[in-house]
Amino acid sequence: MRRERAAARVWAFRERTELEAAALFDGLARDLESSGAPLALVQLAARCGDDEREHAVRCRAVVDALDPGLEAGAPDLRSTLGPGSLSVEARALYASVAVGCVTESLSTALLLEMRAHVTHPEARATVAAIARDEPRHSQLGWAHLAHAASRGSVAWLRPHVDAMVRAARGAESPPEPDLDLRPFGILDARRADEICADALERVVLPGLRLHGAI
Repeated sequence: MRRERAAARVWAFRERTELEAAALFDGLARDLESSGAPLALVQLAARCGDDEREHAVRCRAVVDALDPGLEAGAPDLRSTLGPGSLSVEARALYASVAVGCVTESLSTALLLEMRAHVTHPEARATVAAIARDEPRHSQLGWAHLAHAASRGSVAWLRPHVDAMVRAARGAESPPEPDLDLRPFGILDARRADEICADALERVVLPGLRLHGAI
């Protein structure tokens, strides 16, 4: 039961972060629309918000299967990222890069590793479902960055990239270090860090460099 309770705490944390991500995508959709971004990007951001709410429901089902009644805690539903001095257009790009290009790209890599080890039925179904959606969320970031870079320099993002990466790599609630929670879709901190480092070097940083964001 100790493993189940420890895994439930991580999934409850994930439930909360999924709701926070939904709020960010909702805010991004509004900022994209108000700044005159292509309709396809607006619609994709809105769909990503819906996906995240569905993910939160799925995370709750895992929690209830492992430790019924465990609360997730109140999510932080602020819908914007970045310095307050940014214009709406720049704020939208900041959010797209931070959430889509960085966080969701790393999340995709982590989910693929989780999928290889998870055996708990509810967790396995949830990992598989989220893994199907996460590449679409990453695609939003890369598509928005490519669009912005085609219209002008995005070099102003460079001083912010390190903070985006730190936030993304610290986003997961760390599991108890002496427990193997891989059957519940949870990687140990060391393995998760290795995967993130590899995804950064092979995917995220080259992509940002290609578009002039670093």
